Amino acid sequence: GWDKLNLMLSQLQRQIARVFNQSISELYIETVIQGKKSNKHYTSKIVYNCAYGIFYNAYIALGITSKVEANFRSTELLMQKSSLPTAKSDNFPIMLHKQKGAEGEEGGFKISADGNDLIFEIPIPFYEYDSANKKEPFKWIKKGGQKPTIQLILSTFRRQRNKGWAKDEGTDAEIRKVIEGKYQVSHIEINRGKKLGDHQKWFVNFTIEQPVYERKLDKNIVGGIDVGIKSPLVCAVNNSFARYSVDSNDVLKFSKQAFAFRRRLLSKNSLKRSGHGSKNKLDPITRMTEKNDRFRKKIIERWAKEVTNFFIRNQVGTVQIEDLSTMKDRQDNFFNQYLRGFWPYYQMQNLIENKLKEYGIETKRIKARYTSQLCSNPSCRHWNNYFSFDYRKTNNFPKFKCEKCALEISADYNAARNISTPDIEKFVAKATKGINLPEKNESVIA
Repeated sequence: GWDKLNLMLSQLQRQIARVFNQSISELYIETVIQGKKSNKHYTSKIVYNCAYGIFYNAYIALGITSKVEANFRSTELLMQKSSLPTAKSDNFPIMLHKQKGAEGEEGGFKISADGNDLIFEIPIPFYEYDSANKKEPFKWIKKGGQKPTIQLILSTFRRQRNKGWAKDEGTDAEIRKVIEGKYQVSHIEINRGKKLGDHQKWFVNFTIEQPVYERKLDKNIVGGIDVGIKSPLVCAVNNSFARYSVDSNDVLKFSKQAFAFRRRLLSKNSLKRSGHGSKNKLDPITRMTEKNDRFRKKIIERWAKEVTNFFIRNQVGTVQIEDLSTMKDRQDNFFNQYLRGFWPYYQMQNLIENKLKEYGIETKRIKARYTSQLCSNPSCRHWNNYFSFDYRKTNNFPKFKCEKCALEISADYNAARNISTPDIEKFVAKATKGINLPEKNESVIA
C-alpha cells in the first residue's frame, strides 16, 4: 500500500543521507588528514563497502558511490577552497545505478511504458517489517535469490492531455526515445517533493546517456550577414531558408540614451564657473564614455555569439559579410547617425568575424552594393531598379517585392540571402548590365 511504500522511501532517504555523510567523513580523514592518495577506485571501495554493508543492494551502493565521487574533491579540500559536502536527510535523493539493457544486460532498474505512463521498476533490499518500530520499521537483511522490485509510475495530467510523448521535440521526444530503447538512462534519483503541498509526493530525476552528435562545418555551405535597417543583423544560409535576425536593437536604444545624457552633461558644464580646470568638467563625460563603451561591447559580444551559434547549427563553413569600410565616406545624414553614431558597425563587424574564426568558420568581406534591389529567388535574380534606398526611406522601409516573380519578403532578409550567395558580385554585375548606376566612388548601401 501507499502508506507502507511512503515509509520505505522515507527510511531509505534518511539512511542513504547518513551513509553519504559517513563516507565523506571517512574519505576526508583518510585523504586530507592522513594524506593517503585519493583516486576513483579508492573512493569507490570505501563508499561501496559502507553502503553495501547496510542495504545489501549493489545498485543502491553504486548510486551512492557515484554521488560521493561527484561531490568529494580532495584537491579543493586540501587547498581549503571548499567546505565538506553534507547531506540533509529530509531532501536527499535515493540513487539507483544503471538501466537494464534490452537483451538482459545487468542493471539496477527497468523502464517500460503503459499507454501514457512511464514505469520505473526499481529493486529494493530484502527486508523484515516491524510495525512497532515507528522510526525505522524496515530492517534490511542479506538474502540470496531474486531481489524484490517496486513499480513506480511517472504520470502527469499534461502528458495525458497531450496523448503521451507523441511530440517530436523537447523533453517529450527525449522521453519517447528512452521508452523505445534508443537512449539509456545512467542513473535515477527518487526524491520527496520540496514545494509546499508536495511533501507527500515523490519525484524521479533521470539522466540520459545521449549520443554525441558533432556538427561538422562544410565550406561549401555559405552564410551571409546583412547589417539591416530595421534589424541590426540579419543572417541567411545559401542552401536553405534558415534565417536569424537580431530583433532587439539594444545598441541603438542605449546609444540614444547615452547621447542624451552626454548633452545634459555638456549643458551643465556650460553653467559651471570658469577657472576650475578642464579635468573637473571632462571627468564625468570620460567616465560615462568608458562605461558606455563597455556596456555596448557586451551587447555586441552577445550578438556575435548568437550569430555564430546559428551558423554552427546550419553547418555553415564560410560566411560572407558586406564590406562597410566605405560607409565612413558617406555624406548621408541618415547613415552618419545610425551606422556611425548609434551602431558601432566597425567594432561589431570585427567582433563577429573574430567569433566566427574562433569556431573555424571562414569569413569573407564582399562588396554588397545593390543586393537589396536584386531578387534573391535563384530562378529569378531580377533587378528591381525602383527599390532604391531613397524609395525605401520615403516609404518607411517597406518589404521587398520583386516586379518579375512577385516574391515578397523582408528587405533585410532579401539582402542577407543575396550576400550568402557565392559569387554574388557576378550576379549583380549581370543583372545591372546596361543600367546607368552611380559612380563607384559614391558609397551605396546594400
